[in-house]
Amino acid sequence: MTTPFTPNLNSLGGAFARMIARGEAAAGKLITKMDGVGAGAEDSVAKFGGAVDHVAAVVKNIDDAANQMMGGNGGPPLGNSDASSTTQNSGASGATGATGATGGATGSTGATGQA
Repeated sequence: MTTPFTPNLNSLGGAFARMIARGEAAAGKLITKMDGVGAGAEDSVAKFGGAVDHVAAVVKNIDDAANQMMGGNGGPPLGNSDASSTTQNSGASGATGATGATGGATGSTGATGQA
């Protein structure tokens, strides 16, 4: 004797197998998507690293220029700039001549010419 529930009970095994197959297919798609995002993240981080390197080079250039300015006035005086620099900074820093006077705020900090 058969009951009306037998066909449904018999098909549970097949339905379960189909569910597992669909889950596996979906998981495979998700894994592929995750791998793509991971590769994109690596590329983005590498690009960002290049941008940081660029900024570091710019900062080094700025630092080099600042060091050059702090080390002297960049060459011989032009016109009467030597006299005006000595007059402007002689009381504030005690620096005289083209080699000691750096002018502006840096010249008034002391004989070293460093801020």
